[in-house]
Amino acid sequence: MSNQRAYRFLEGLQLQTSMALGEEPRQSALPEDMVKGIHDDLAHVINENISPEGMAESLDRILGELSVSMPTKYENPLSYRIMVGLADRLKKAGEDLEIKPWPELAVGSLRTGQINALTLAIPRQNEYVVAFEDGVFTYALLLSKIIAQTMKYHFVEDGGVSLSVKEEDILQTIAANPEILSRFTEVVAMYAIYGDPSRARQYILPDRVQIITSQLLLNSLELFILGHEYGHAIAGHLSSAKRTASLLPGAEATAEAEAEVEEIAYAWSQEYEADFIGMHLAIAAMRLAEKVDVALSFWGADFFFSSMDVMDKAVSLLRHGDETRIQLGSHPPHTNRRDFLRESLKRSAENEIAEGAIGLGQAIEFAVAELWKLARPIIARMHDEGVRPARVWAAGEDR
Repeated sequence: MSNQRAYRFLEGLQLQTSMALGEEPRQSALPEDMVKGIHDDLAHVINENISPEGMAESLDRILGELSVSMPTKYENPLSYRIMVGLADRLKKAGEDLEIKPWPELAVGSLRTGQINALTLAIPRQNEYVVAFEDGVFTYALLLSKIIAQTMKYHFVEDGGVSLSVKEEDILQTIAANPEILSRFTEVVAMYAIYGDPSRARQYILPDRVQIITSQLLLNSLELFILGHEYGHAIAGHLSSAKRTASLLPGAEATAEAEAEVEEIAYAWSQEYEADFIGMHLAIAAMRLAEKVDVALSFWGADFFFSSMDVMDKAVSLLRHGDETRIQLGSHPPHTNRRDFLRESLKRSAENEIAEGAIGLGQAIEFAVAELWKLARPIIARMHDEGVRPARVWAAGEDR
């Protein structure tokens, strides 16, 4: 396996942060809920009367996911199998965009206390590892399902589907389906309070269009997250950015560990440049695999900023009783990054295409904001009752 030193370093950090947080280090065995998920996937395929070819394709996909070996003893198998697939898709997108040479990144999961990924420098080596918050992919999965349920749709003449971006339709859908708010509040609370979104109830969407919608939204978001990290490498930021001592969760208890772990501290201009590259990589990857338009390729990036904003507010509200006090991570404000990407899309795409993509992003932004407005009193009540955020969020910066 390439990047062996990077993964040995990551393995040590995974063990260190778990122990510092008082958690039992999780070995990279397939968890019971993943095994159950495979059975649910197969049952769903059968219940939907998928063709034999479709069933074989689904089975191949599931078996392929299981065959991915873990690079460390403590790697999250759910997160890692996602990252491997995303990396492969982004590499193909890079080839399509004629990006050479393509960077080979060591990626993994870690209890970082940030929704964004961290780029960590290997001590005394010119090597790096990109560490994603351990629960971010599960959080994105569950939130994508929720947002898909807020969007009305109708079939068009060519057999396709048109999603409504009207705010009144979103409001009506949320009001008519109390379960949407219930699941939204649950996943945000579980992630904020326990640092583990998988504590929220798992379920399969009953509507086939919603399943496809949520999957496209999730794929777009995930491709942008990892595409942003490749953007830093492609732009040459790994060697030019400053390094700073990284305060990982629990590292404050071990001065030696804090001194050993250096985070790449990107300038805001570099973060915007990585966003720009990540956006185009995600759009290219979605076009190549899903054959979808720019709107359904761009919306995941827009959605990611709303997803981060919600966790900032939830953790801040639980800690301080004020949702505006904390930002989890040192990136530019989410609203600034969203505005930058929307303006970038306007400059790089035809007006009609850009307006359609941005309109869809704005609809998702509105849906998340409305759900947070309704969930906020529930989270505030938890704070008043003495509930506080998980220790993993302790490094969140007060604004």
